Amino acid sequence: MANIRNLKKDINYVTSELVVECFTYNFLFPDKSQDELAAIISDSVNMKSALIQQINEAKKGKNEELKQHCVRIRKEFKTHVEELADRLTELNK
Repeated sequence: MANIRNLKKDINYVTSELVVECFTYNFLFPDKSQDELAAIISDSVNMKSALIQQINEAKKGKNEELKQHCVRIRKEFKTHVEELADRLTELNK
């Protein structure tokens, strides 16, 4: 269960950092792409909610299934975060 707790903490931390980065970018460059920043923030919050919900639903399964499910969620989380970070860096170009 500690693995689940750490996964949830990682998801919450990284999501909040992405949102802070978006607000920082908006503060530094207020005239650039407000709509895209809002979309990135919205997507990151939706990703967080969906992944936490998947984790909570998986808690009801067997221990081995839960471990494999957590590995899949972590991989999905990594790909989503990379995509959102890439979208944020594309705003600078």
